[in-house]
Amino acid sequence: MQEEYKPVSINSIVNYSDNQNIQKILSYYSIIPDEVVKIRSVYKIKYRNKYYCLKKLNHPNNKVSNGKKLVDILNSRGFYNTAIYIPTNDGRNCVRHKNKAYYITNWIDGRECKIDDFEELKKAISLLATFHIKSSMINTKELKLEGPKNWIEELKKQQNDIENYKRIISNKKILTSFDKLYLRYIDDFNHHLNLSIELLMKSNYLSMRDSVMTKHTICHDSYYYQNILVDSNGKLYIIDLESILYDVHVYDIAKFIRRIMYKKSYAWNFNYVKELIYEYDKISKLTKEDLEVLLAFLIVPHKFWKLGKKRYVKKKKWSEDKYLKKLYKYIKYIDKKNEFIKIYCDFYELNM
Repeated sequence: MQEEYKPVSINSIVNYSDNQNIQKILSYYSIIPDEVVKIRSVYKIKYRNKYYCLKKLNHPNNKVSNGKKLVDILNSRGFYNTAIYIPTNDGRNCVRHKNKAYYITNWIDGRECKIDDFEELKKAISLLATFHIKSSMINTKELKLEGPKNWIEELKKQQNDIENYKRIISNKKILTSFDKLYLRYIDDFNHHLNLSIELLMKSNYLSMRDSVMTKHTICHDSYYYQNILVDSNGKLYIIDLESILYDVHVYDIAKFIRRIMYKKSYAWNFNYVKELIYEYDKISKLTKEDLEVLLAFLIVPHKFWKLGKKRYVKKKKWSEDKYLKKLYKYIKYIDKKNEFIKIYCDFYELNM
């Protein structure tokens, strides 16, 4: 018997248009929701005392099917630290509507990983190591993923971009406070970018990159504390698997650690990085070559480059204060980062 329509409790963040779309999407799952709540970029759906997560992708391509297939494979290998994808009534992975893709998983009742809780971060990087092992050697025909980028070439492009920002600022007749400060520190951040490129070029990186497709090594690509949930029992879950790709595993490790290092609690303190590397290594061994490439990825001034792109290329309409606040966040750790590089190389006996 078809369920009768009933009034839906909707929080104020969900507008009328979104609600109409949601109702249409949920009809493909035979779900008539009791409640719809928007939380960040997803919708929490209550139906018959169960909760579901509805997510929208603007550029879907094969992302939903890749995530679904990977979760199925991980489950078959005993890895249950992900949400479960729920198919539509006719067995599809998602619903396409107005050039968007919508899909549903079970709702994980948990909170974000606490970035100020270092013990929790250690558990998170241990989970990443397990994820890397369990997701290796998957038949490439099952997943349609992007191949590994050549990071030497990618970083050279970033280098050219930063030089372009320098020219743009130098050609301006009147400089803002942000322009002056960004220009003042361009050479410092370019130095870190040069070091990254040099490390990759003299390391075994290209050989490691070539082996990615042989070993089918998968990276999450967005393994940040916001994408790690912790339930009431302390179990950790990985969410947002749409961005998975093929790459060297140390790329994932570096992105996770690099974001943490810009937090006041950690501030490029080598001891924290050493402990996180140790936790990962206990589960998935890291070679000296891995550690060399890891350093190259750790010191990439990605945020500085990205901020310049927003200002001088995309011309994002932020206030001067907002731009300056973000820039101060990066430049205040320059000296600590330089000290970190030296200590890291000494401890792991790397030659710069």
